[in-house]
Amino acid sequence: AVDWIFGNTSVPLTIVPLDVSDQALISAQFLDGLQEAAKHSTAARLARDAYQLVLDQPMYRLWDMTAVCFALHPEFFEEPRLVRLSVEAWGIEQGALSRDPAGRDVGLVQNFAAGGLDKMYAFVIDSLA
Repeated sequence: AVDWIFGNTSVPLTIVPLDVSDQALISAQFLDGLQEAAKHSTAARLARDAYQLVLDQPMYRLWDMTAVCFALHPEFFEEPRLVRLSVEAWGIEQGALSRDPAGRDVGLVQNFAAGGLDKMYAFVIDSLA
């Protein structure tokens, strides 16, 4: 699907890769914030309960929340860097993105801005409160 989008559209694209979202741990501080918000919010309670289920699974991160927060608050992140990428469409590497001088121009987010991760946690908690 991404290969088709790269080859058949001209819409500007920005990617927030796992390298960035993997920094968004389900931390004790984040859960404490959800716990406080859960006193007054069913949504915060649901989120807290769901994250509690995976707390002992160290691989879980706020992957989707990171991408959504970039769409809503790009100031939480460093400015995307323009790179040329292509998609491997076949074989064992199918779906992998790689730098390619002949590839599609894509904005690549490489990190949170200074203080951006804490702002993202606060935004998520406040949104659920």
